[in-house]
Amino acid sequence: MKKIIWPIITWVTLTLVTWLVAILLQGTFMEYFFLVAVVGVAMVAFFQSSGGVFTNSISAEIQGETGMKQQTEKIAFQPTIVFFASIIYFIVATLATIFYYFL
Repeated sequence: MKKIIWPIITWVTLTLVTWLVAILLQGTFMEYFFLVAVVGVAMVAFFQSSGGVFTNSISAEIQGETGMKQQTEKIAFQPTIVFFASIIYFIVATLATIFYYFL
């Protein structure tokens, strides 16, 4: 059931964000469709990964304050159904943008 609900929630959320951005910036939905899709995929990928520069920065700050050495985390990314749903949204946005502006 979760494999059905989370993609729908992801698509509805990305669509609502696109619609709100279009209203706030006084544009059309199609003008911001691709942009929101790219940002959406990037945000989902960022928040689902572990390790990397951000984690190392926090570990270095903690080590500096406490003097205790922190173990470094390897960069790991385990895609979930939400990530795949945002990728599908991105593909649809890319195709729609190509057809809207170029065909």
